[in-house]
Amino acid sequence: MADDVRTRRSVAETVALCALVLLVLVVPIVGGRLTLGRLPLDAVTIALPLALVAAYPFLRRLGTRRVPSLLFEVPALVFLAIAVVSGVFAQDRAGAAMALARYAAYFALAGAVSAVCVRPANRRILSWAVAGATAVTVGQAAVQYLRPGQAVASFGFSDAVAARVIGSFGNPNGYAEYLVVALAIAVSLALTERGARRWIAWVIVAGGLVAFALTYTRGSWLALLVGVLVASAVVDIRWSVAFAAAGAALLAVVPGGIARLTSIFAAKGGASVRLPLWHMALDMIELHPIAGVGLGGYLRALTAQVSATPAILPRGAEGVFTAHDSYLMVMAETGVPGGLAFVWLVTRVVRSCGMYAARLVRGSMDWLRHAAFTAGIIAFAANAVTDNTFQNPRGATLFWVLAGLMAANGALAAAAPAVESGGRLPWMWRLPATHGRVLVDSPVGAFVFGPGVSDAPDLEPWAGVSR
Repeated sequence: MADDVRTRRSVAETVALCALVLLVLVVPIVGGRLTLGRLPLDAVTIALPLALVAAYPFLRRLGTRRVPSLLFEVPALVFLAIAVVSGVFAQDRAGAAMALARYAAYFALAGAVSAVCVRPANRRILSWAVAGATAVTVGQAAVQYLRPGQAVASFGFSDAVAARVIGSFGNPNGYAEYLVVALAIAVSLALTERGARRWIAWVIVAGGLVAFALTYTRGSWLALLVGVLVASAVVDIRWSVAFAAAGAALLAVVPGGIARLTSIFAAKGGASVRLPLWHMALDMIELHPIAGVGLGGYLRALTAQVSATPAILPRGAEGVFTAHDSYLMVMAETGVPGGLAFVWLVTRVVRSCGMYAARLVRGSMDWLRHAAFTAGIIAFAANAVTDNTFQNPRGATLFWVLAGLMAANGALAAAAPAVESGGRLPWMWRLPATHGRVLVDSPVGAFVFGPGVSDAPDLEPWAGVSR
C-alpha cells in the first residue's frame, strides 16, 4: 500500500514538473496573440493555467504541512483583496476580473514552483529548461541582428546600430526584461554545475548577455547592474568591480552601446518621454486615489483621457498608453492602498533574498545559486521603475517562477537560525512574524490542500520556517 502511494506521488510530481517545464519553454519562444471575444489567447494564458492545474494533484498530496512557505504570502493576499474592491468600482469589471485572475495565477505559480522544486533534481531540470529556452531566443536575436528588417529610428542611436533585437517578444523592452530574469537562472547553473554542463551554461550566459546588450534597453541595463551589485555584496563585494568592468567592456564593444547609454542624460533622452508619462499617471492617481480605475484598466482610462485632451500626450510618446513604471501603473489602477500593497509585496520578495541569504551556508552551492537568484529578483524589481515589467505577462511569468525557485532553494535553510550581520540592516534578514503561512494554515488552505499523504518523511523538512 505504501509503495502504491509513493508511486502515485511520483507520477503527480512528474506531471507537475513537466507542466512547469512546458510553461518556461513556450512562454519565451512562442510569440503572438489571438483574441477570442474578450479573452486573449497566448502562450501565458494557455500554458499558465495548464501548469497550475497539472501541479494541483501534487500539491494536494503534499498537504498543508509540507507546502513550502512563501514569505510574501501576506502582502500578496492584501493586494488581491484591495484589487477585488477596486474591481467593483471599475468601469470595465470583466477586464479587472481577468487582470485579477492573472495576478492570482502568478502568486499560485510561485507556490507551485517552490513545492515542486524543493527536490534538487526538479529544480535543476526546470532551470535547464529556462536556459534552453534562453538559448533559443538568443538564436532568434542573432538572426534579427544579422538580417535586420528595418532601420532603427528612435532617439539615442548612432549610425552604427543595425537593429534592436526582440526575440519573439515583438518589443526590445519586453525581451530585455525577460533576459534580466533568465540570465540569473542561467548564471545559477554556471556557478553550480560541473564539467561540460558548466561550460554550456556559461556559453548560454555569454550569448544572453550579447543579446541583452543588443536590445539597447537602457533601463534594463541599469537595473541588471543594480541586481548584480547587490548579489556581489552577498558573495564578495570585490566581485562588483569585475562585473562593472565586464559590463562596461561589453557596451564598448557593442556598436553604439556607449552612445545609447549616455543618451539617457541628454535633453531628448528617455527621461524626456517618461517624465510626462509618469506625470500623467500621477494625475490619474490624484483623480482616483481610493479605488483607482480598476486592475488592468489603465490603458482604457488613459485612452479616454488622451481622447478628451490630446495635448497632454508628450511628443515622442504617440501610441504609448502606459505609465512606463509598474508601481505607478498599479497605483493608478488600484488606488493608493493597492499601490502601497503592491510595493509591500515586491519589497517582501526582495527582502526574502536577505532572509534566505542569512541562513544558507556561506560558500555552499545553495548559497551561490541564491546569489544569482538575488540578482534577477532585484534587477527585475528595479526595472519596474522605468518600464511595465510586472504588466508584461511573459517577463512577469518568469519572475514569479524565479521567486518560486528562490523559495525552494531556501526552504530547508529557512529553518536554520540566521547568521548575525553585525547589526547592519537587521530587518533584511529577520523573518516576518507570519512566516507566510496565513492562507496555507487557514481553513481555506486545509480545504484546498488537504492533509496530504503520511508516508513521506523525506518531505517533512518542507513545512514552514522558524525564527
